Amino acid sequence: MEYQIKIYREARSDIHQIIKWYDLQAEGLGDKFEAMLDNAINSIANNPTAFAYLFENVRRIRVKKFPYIIFYKIDQQNINIFGVIHTKRNPYLIKERFKHLGL
Repeated sequence: MEYQIKIYREARSDIHQIIKWYDLQAEGLGDKFEAMLDNAINSIANNPTAFAYLFENVRRIRVKKFPYIIFYKIDQQNINIFGVIHTKRNPYLIKERFKHLGL
């Protein structure tokens, strides 16, 4: 089954802020993060049910070489990415985002 990837505005904002922060740390580091993020999203697209549940129907995958987790939910033929947060932050913050989005 082929899935469509949907990245919610809040997740896009997370990604933009992370890339911006890494670009301030070292030249090209934001690009490296983006490449690893793309690899993780491709892994989700290729086998979306392979990754662990956090709660309810929300799954997560870690971005290799960077301390970030992608949170997503499979809905029919869609993979909905709701957030990308640092591993040191409480992963249940994503529950608050779900409430905010009305999901």
